[in-house]
Amino acid sequence: MSLFPNKYLNYNASKIEDFCTIPVVGTNFVPQGVCQFHDKIALTCYDSNKIENTILIVCSKTSYKILSLDDRMHGGSVCYHEESDSLYVTGRGIGVKSFIHRYCGKNILDAEDHSMITATNIYCVDESNDLYSSSAKHSSPGFMTCYKNYLFVGNFSDYAHAHKNNGILKKYRIAKDGSITSKSEIIYNPYSNTQGLCIYEKDNKEYYVFSRSFGRKRNSILNIATYDNHHFENIATNVLPCMSEQVSQYNNDIVIIFESCADCYSKKCIGIRSEVAILSFDELLKGQDSFKIFCKGDKLFIDNKKIKMSF
Repeated sequence: MSLFPNKYLNYNASKIEDFCTIPVVGTNFVPQGVCQFHDKIALTCYDSNKIENTILIVCSKTSYKILSLDDRMHGGSVCYHEESDSLYVTGRGIGVKSFIHRYCGKNILDAEDHSMITATNIYCVDESNDLYSSSAKHSSPGFMTCYKNYLFVGNFSDYAHAHKNNGILKKYRIAKDGSITSKSEIIYNPYSNTQGLCIYEKDNKEYYVFSRSFGRKRNSILNIATYDNHHFENIATNVLPCMSEQVSQYNNDIVIIFESCADCYSKKCIGIRSEVAILSFDELLKGQDSFKIFCKGDKLFIDNKKIKMSF
């Protein structure tokens, strides 16, 4: 069964599975982060009314529980580091500082439905090269992923907007106890409009999968790229429904969610998605890699020809 109708360009995946319907569809909670958590999937959703704390939904295909986090953070991304049993959630940006919350995986599994869980640690990140400096301008953690023993944190910042809206992606080592090193090792420059990132290893090769959103009435883009010598090379491009958020690896596939199903967005969105979607990585890799795709203002260009981003 095809997940998206043919009107969504150059998406080739023919065998797609909807993992489950997001439990808070049509409410004030906005889906943001998604990752594999043991044999389940973890979702983060913030309250668009800014009244309730951000929630963490732990779900299987047949059941779920909703936990309250200890802050009203944006929760743009969530990722799980199995070796340290740590679940990381991107926090809020306050002035020059922004934060990442770390939660104990066992505490999450043991927690009862509708209970609150408290962060084991809160780490401060910003645009400079260390976790604890406050010398940078405002920078909020927009997306994040775990890969092996590293935490990749992407920021949307004043610097990013000054450089055509490209963000900053930094790599931190995760210690055995789940703590994060104070120094970032590498700084990358990812695509513009990035909402989510995962790193997928196949045949001893690393692929960077970027989820990119262009608003309520324009289609999202999923780029797959390789990275070498401080340069990303795009090798596959897939067009998806609007308002894609985090993308993560799920077993041998890719899991992604869309915020279009939230009550504050759904009335003005085209192509609303209410499900946690599982995509075949092998099929995504067949995307139209011959396209040269870029944005100028609110227009999308492919091979220098302007195309519509909504249908």
